Amino acid sequence: MNNTIKILALGISQSNFLNQLYGDLRKKYDHYSFAIDNFFDISRGQLKNDDSLYSNSYFFEKEKISRFESIKTFLNFSREKLFWEVFYFELSKGKTYKETYYFLRSMAYNKAIVERYILPLDFDVFHFHYCNPQNLRYLHFIPKGRKVVCSFWGSDLMRETGIDNVFYVTKALQNADVITVQNHELAEMLYCKYGREQAKKTKIIQFTIHTEIYDKIDELRNNQEKINDFKLKYHLPVNKTIIAVSHNAFRGNQLLEILTELEKLSKPVKDRISVLLHLGYGREKKYLDELSQFISESDLNIVEIHSYFGPEEMALLRLSTDIMIQMPISDALSGAMTEILYAGKQVYAGAWLPYGILRRNGVSFFEIDEHKKIPQSIEDYFSRRESLINQNKFNPDKIKNFLFPDKTTADWNQLFHHLSIK
Repeated sequence: MNNTIKILALGISQSNFLNQLYGDLRKKYDHYSFAIDNFFDISRGQLKNDDSLYSNSYFFEKEKISRFESIKTFLNFSREKLFWEVFYFELSKGKTYKETYYFLRSMAYNKAIVERYILPLDFDVFHFHYCNPQNLRYLHFIPKGRKVVCSFWGSDLMRETGIDNVFYVTKALQNADVITVQNHELAEMLYCKYGREQAKKTKIIQFTIHTEIYDKIDELRNNQEKINDFKLKYHLPVNKTIIAVSHNAFRGNQLLEILTELEKLSKPVKDRISVLLHLGYGREKKYLDELSQFISESDLNIVEIHSYFGPEEMALLRLSTDIMIQMPISDALSGAMTEILYAGKQVYAGAWLPYGILRRNGVSFFEIDEHKKIPQSIEDYFSRRESLINQNKFNPDKIKNFLFPDKTTADWNQLFHHLSIK
């Protein structure tokens, strides 16, 4: 098809975000072709054909550059303004001339990769994800006139820091045609960090979600027998209130800090709850060992699930949960948390997280500004449980109205279409 828009995904190529975005675009519109660099299957093979929507999957950093081409590219790079800006910046940090030379050589290698392998593929749009210096390393060498979208995910704005980050990301963003963030709070972080001049090319667009889990939640919402069977299969007590602590095993989700506070609950409340740790990904061995040590010494009833689930089991997991405590160091808008809200369950989230989009759309949840307030919040839940359950019944329709693909995918299609015809 002559009108096909060819998009190359670069940066973090994590399947759980990109397959949702690109998959729904392909489903709704027939004029897209997607390729990807360094594809990462977050299910680690537990879900099949995770990369099947991509026409090609590349691994550019493994490509070879000849010695002659390396020297030639380095010399050409030395004639560019960026070369000397980097040269003086690196020296200003205290690097030696030798260290600076080797760093510039690494940048020249990236330039050679772009010129030798990426540009000849003739993509219409280069879509960079998770904007830190490493993920934007090729962007410095995408020439003017080629269309570039840079999408911040959230943690790249909230956790990535330091003078290197500000210097190199700001330089790279000069080559972007469009910058995307997921909400107004993240946009303000972007402007504070990389300059308010970024506002003129920044668009607020939600990442598209797969609706399979949401559809399964609707299908199974009233099937208590199947929910109980799931609980029994994964050793979740059917007669206790299930409290999910975050949704993966990343240290940044502060699982140990939350569990420590839950240990302070009164004994009558402890007897009524079971704590769920879904550790399907983000599995750093050292942190898993720390969690295991804590669990072995805790008087809480704690259930660990280490499987990475497909849509039906994920829906059953959400429906099996009564409360979620979501207090990571940073987050844009957690899909797991949104699914639990859609299931009509109670969420307690860190007040520092940029979840204003939920408040603006009337979604019911509670914010906690300090870990030490977790025990009282859970104690209070049991004193007003029925009223909270009734209040949360309205969340599904509210979430549909602002987050489902009918809205978000149309926004992405408009963005890519506009870029491709400019």
